Amino acid sequence: MAEHSVFGSSPPPWPLSGFDNGGPIVTANAFYSTATTWWVVGGRLYVPAGAPLPEQVTLGLRTAAYETLVDLSTALVASGVADVAEGWVEARWAPVELAPVTVAWISADAVSGYVFGEPPDPGFTQASDGADLYLAESGIQGRAAYRIGSDITTRTAAHYGLDILVTDDPDAGTVHEVSGLVPASSAALGSVTARRGVDGAAAAVAGAAGAVTARRRVAGMVLATSGAFGAVTVAGALPPLPDSGTLIPLTPGRGMSDTTPRRGMEAL
Repeated sequence: MAEHSVFGSSPPPWPLSGFDNGGPIVTANAFYSTATTWWVVGGRLYVPAGAPLPEQVTLGLRTAAYETLVDLSTALVASGVADVAEGWVEARWAPVELAPVTVAWISADAVSGYVFGEPPDPGFTQASDGADLYLAESGIQGRAAYRIGSDITTRTAAHYGLDILVTDDPDAGTVHEVSGLVPASSAALGSVTARRGVDGAAAAVAGAAGAVTARRRVAGMVLATSGAFGAVTVAGALPPLPDSGTLIPLTPGRGMSDTTPRRGMEAL
């Protein structure tokens, strides 16, 4: 798995400034690849020192065909909220496929304020690590777009401090929430119970047990399982059971006045 952006850890190579337009504004920059299918996992915004931005900015993704201007009034494909601080800030979301020559528009939506810069070269800017990933050139679609309030989307050649985060692995960073237990085999046990005196007993379970309860006199119990146990409960220390192997003294009875071995019984 490899993650890429256009600018990496460095700031954009041209000056950026912050401005307060006094009202809601959406700014966006266009990104694409020529032959590689990427999955977009987030957006970034470079915040210059002293930029008059709110505490949080919504970063989002829209897509459009190559050489087609995005409509910033349409719904976001994915989005996240970034806490504003000096330098790069980012928001992440579930991977969204980006096919070659499809344009990903990363936008910043703020109640007021935006970042602005003017790249000196009208051409594209390739990813700093050499990946097949580009900040678009000032072509037919434009490198950038903005929308103030409910106005139409306007094409520009600016850079609004935005960057894209992509990966070559759609499962990268995916968190799978696990609730409960996963058995190691198709066999599942409702409960395993040790009811009598067990010293050093080993309970081997190939599947999954719902509960394991030691009800009486369990000393040094070892529970070995290739699956998973729901709970292990010891019901408390109970008095030891009588030892079934205790010898009872023999009292001589009739015909057994003594215990002296008789002939033929010496080896007994």
